[in-house]
Amino acid sequence: MARLEISGLDELDRVFRELGNVPDAVTERACKAGAEVAAAKIKQTGESKRIRSEIAPHILDHIKVGKFKKTDGGGYVDITFSGTQKKTKGSKPVQNSRVAFENEYGNSTQSARPFVGPAMAANEDAIVRPMADAIGSFMESTWNK
Repeated sequence: MARLEISGLDELDRVFRELGNVPDAVTERACKAGAEVAAAKIKQTGESKRIRSEIAPHILDHIKVGKFKKTDGGGYVDITFSGTQKKTKGSKPVQNSRVAFENEYGNSTQSARPFVGPAMAANEDAIVRPMADAIGSFMESTWNK
């Protein structure tokens, strides 16, 4: 946990102004760190629920952590299922994102086998921890100048 020390109202004012303007690099580092952990936990949960097709490439091998996207409120990083796969040799390719969606929510011929939502819910602390560490380091260096 970060230790924060201040002395005087002028310093408190300075610190609050700086904390209100977290640099994009810090936000990006925090978002990427959380997304990397989330992607690993999604894959782990998918493996435990046997979310794999009989024909490679498997959707769990194509989980991709995207680039940081800045927003007015901070930013975010997408986690996607990239690429395609074929159900049988010679069949039309299907996007891995669709395969993941149909596993998560089901379709008219397949019951739902959720693995993304449960992975995120069960591992919230592990996902947030590296994000908090990145922001905490920034806060500590800001407060202790």
